[in-house]
Amino acid sequence: MSRRRIAALALALAATACLALAGALARKGVPAGLIHARAAGPALVLPPAERVFPAPGAPLRLSVLGTSLSARNAWPRELAARLDACRPGGTALRVTARPGAGSRWGLGAAPEAAAPMMASPITADRNSADDGAAPPDVLLVEFAINDASLARLDGVAASTARMAAILDLAQAAGVGEVWLLTMSPAWGRERLERPGLDAYLDAHAALFRARGAGVLDTVPAWRALSPAIRAAEVPDGLHPTDAATRLVLVPALAEALAGRPCDASRATPPE
Repeated sequence: MSRRRIAALALALAATACLALAGALARKGVPAGLIHARAAGPALVLPPAERVFPAPGAPLRLSVLGTSLSARNAWPRELAARLDACRPGGTALRVTARPGAGSRWGLGAAPEAAAPMMASPITADRNSADDGAAPPDVLLVEFAINDASLARLDGVAASTARMAAILDLAQAAGVGEVWLLTMSPAWGRERLERPGLDAYLDAHAALFRARGAGVLDTVPAWRALSPAIRAAEVPDGLHPTDAATRLVLVPALAEALAGRPCDASRATPPE
């Protein structure tokens, strides 16, 4: 086969791939104008319209609802430890997360994540009506990374509608503050599987802002990492190491919740 024919075949394959991608995005309801690279920079913090974070000295009940980015990483425990070091009163933690989960699963799991929890860290994951049990003070939610996968049939509108239902459920359950976490983006093959990820993040963030909930967008901070650090700390292009979330996510989230920087040197590392 001549070079000219090889080049023509390569162009045809590229055009076919582009058309297939455009079709897939259209079926998922991803507007072309929203497929963009978020600029590298510091994390963006948009606090809830009304802060009801417990005062220092009062126990903090912290609940996390999400994907493998929350289930398999140490960041929820490290966040709780950092908040403990930042404010007296203690932090109770519940993590309701599953690898591969999307907002469809999240909506079904939301009642567990928003259920009353004890103030003691030892019994925080036990749903209880005993004295001392109360709805979470803070619920952190993240599902865009899996909803955006082309392997799923979750379009932007359906995904956002389920996130709205999660918000409804949390607020009806008496959760104090609900925050959207954008988490880390994807690179390489994982990014190719999620070409419309930013559209999901934008839609989820717009929903949370319109409803007076909080948003912590760390995507710019992740994109500010050097290629060498990113390759070492997000080796599969999707799941950051514990060290990476300790560097990027935990400090920004602790400061966003507490309203001031929290000294990592005083935090007790999780077991």
